Amino acid sequence: MARNFVKLALAALLATAAAAAAVAQPIHCGARGEMVKVLSERFEERQRGYGLVGNRAIVELFLSPAGTWTILLTGPDRRTCIVAAGTEWEEIPVPPGHDVGWRRN
Repeated sequence: MARNFVKLALAALLATAAAAAAVAQPIHCGARGEMVKVLSERFEERQRGYGLVGNRAIVELFLSPAGTWTILLTGPDRRTCIVAAGTEWEEIPVPPGHDVGWRRN
């Protein structure tokens, strides 16, 4: 149940982010390798996590030491698009005993 809630929340977040990005600026798409290269060279961003959106797409989070962040979405056609990007990313430490239990080791 909790896992389904997380998937639903992520889907809602992606839909909201995609809509906001579409209003703010055009969504940039291209080959994944080229997109990752630009994020690395221009912003020093590295992949910090990824997940599956059903069996249709992969979503990835890239972060830099300076706090910039980018979310990429790669579809079944292997086209990769920037869904959202921003600044001031902050990691929130998980207090002991508060792990939500859905992480795989």
